[in-house]
Amino acid sequence: LDQLEARVREQHELVAQQQQQSGRRSRTNSTGEEASYEQQVDFLNSVIVDMQKKNDELRNRVQVLEEIGKFLREFENSFQTQVETTRTRTSNNGLTNGHIRTIRKYCDICELFDSHETEDCPQQSSSPLIMVNGIGQEPGHTYNAVNRTEHRSYCMTCEKFGH
Repeated sequence: LDQLEARVREQHELVAQQQQQSGRRSRTNSTGEEASYEQQVDFLNSVIVDMQKKNDELRNRVQVLEEIGKFLREFENSFQTQVETTRTRTSNNGLTNGHIRTIRKYCDICELFDSHETEDCPQQSSSPLIMVNGIGQEPGHTYNAVNRTEHRSYCMTCEKFGH
């Protein structure tokens, strides 16, 4: 009987010890989870602070660019008014205030100044071919004796046509 009572006491002690250990584990787990959550919150707060700093920097950049844009518009407007006033004072030779020349008309096709612009060139329109030595040539182009539609062989060794 004494042995049985001793065994029962031992069992009660073991159960009590196990309950205490499980209580300690749950407390350590909860403190470990709390520490993990606190670390996550701290990390996220640092990310938020970094993003706010970047936003402030970008706002400052935008403000500087807007100020530069205002300055450039003001400069452009003052320059335009200056150019317009000097155009009214120009002499017949095309010089304005001794520095700026007026824009002259030039045609890239005819290679003529003051006649017309390239966009307005009469030779630019699709006109019929001119026959030169029996070969149809477009007006305004050089008149070579080679037909443009004819296939010519090319030598890769000497890098020349026709042999």
